[in-house]
Amino acid sequence: MKGMLTIFTIIFFGLLSNQGRGQATCRVLVPEIAESYTGDCKNGLAHGEGEAKGKDSYIGKFRKGYPDGFGTYTWSTGEVYTGTWKKGRRNGKGKYIFSTNDEDSIQEGNWKNDEFIGSKEGNGIKVRIKRNVIRYTTIRKSEGNQVMVKILVNGVPNFDIEDLLFIGDSGSEIRYNEYIGYEFVEFPFWGKVTYRTWNKLKTIQYDAVFEFEISRPGYWEITLHN
Repeated sequence: MKGMLTIFTIIFFGLLSNQGRGQATCRVLVPEIAESYTGDCKNGLAHGEGEAKGKDSYIGKFRKGYPDGFGTYTWSTGEVYTGTWKKGRRNGKGKYIFSTNDEDSIQEGNWKNDEFIGSKEGNGIKVRIKRNVIRYTTIRKSEGNQVMVKILVNGVPNFDIEDLLFIGDSGSEIRYNEYIGYEFVEFPFWGKVTYRTWNKLKTIQYDAVFEFEISRPGYWEITLHN
């Protein structure tokens, strides 16, 4: 009888120790990080603080099996996002670090449904006017004195632009490929981009305006999405 009681005690406390943390049945609902999980659980799903690994990895807050709240996600290709999540997608404020041409680039600001929708106040750029521009991204790629702009539609360069004009208060205008910009600028730099383009269905044309001011010196790239 004593032996049976001892076995029962071991099993009981073993179950308690697994309750809520690192359960074998605790699932993560994002396939890329679902191979292993250590952390808080609720109803068999990752819920609370935890760490999940797979092809990619994530450490931070979970809710009902998804990254939700503040956390850091690291892709197998090296990109890293630290910020807020909602149901497995980047939502709210965060910083995304990635490489282009073997150099680190940063997108820091506001995100919605995994899309970067604009820079936060205080990172060196302030948007004055945004008219008929669905969204924009700004990246300070490195030190320098250059500001470049490109315009996309459906994720590819928009070559159906008419009356494109980029006015800047300093520097020399340059153009190459899909970029238009200024080099040898002095900061703070004020710029205004105006153009006429078609909507996505190419049924009507409209005028777009994007006016901004950059206070922080550097090599900046601005992407406008229509």
